Amino acid sequence: PQAIGILGYRKVGSLALGLAVMETFSRPLAAGFDLKPFWERSVCNAVSTGLLAARVRRNLPAEVFTAGLLQDIGGLFLAQYFPTEYGGAISMSKALNVHPAVVEREILGIDHAAVGGILARHWKLPPIFEETIREHHFIELDTNISASPFLDTIRVVNLSSLLTDACYEEGKKENL
Repeated sequence: PQAIGILGYRKVGSLALGLAVMETFSRPLAAGFDLKPFWERSVCNAVSTGLLAARVRRNLPAEVFTAGLLQDIGGLFLAQYFPTEYGGAISMSKALNVHPAVVEREILGIDHAAVGGILARHWKLPPIFEETIREHHFIELDTNISASPFLDTIRVVNLSSLLTDACYEEGKKENL
């Protein structure tokens, strides 16, 4: 009850949705894929998304926090269902200093953002989640998102991802 009073029904509902989605993954993961840092980064993404949304545009939907939380859910799916291929893509990305989504496309034929969008649609999440998750690397992949009805949300989630990346240089967490 206190959380609802502080955050509001929509934000608490959106957070509960994010946590429920995350609990669906329990299979073994790709070599080198550690759940603890994944969840730390996911929460960092969500918090930075929420903070950025409050600063840059007050009329963003309550779902922006959960979109930030779930933006990399496709990576978790790939780590569980294609552990060898995904592990190889992550290793190659680090070795070549290339964005993971670029290497994922090369090795797997699809990247974690696209997989996340497919999962959001499969789970029948609102369209804002499907599109934001699918397009959250639009700058790194040079994708045109100008026609999206969720343009501002995608931009804020992308910026939060870039900020979180800056805080996790070579896997070492720094203070935000």
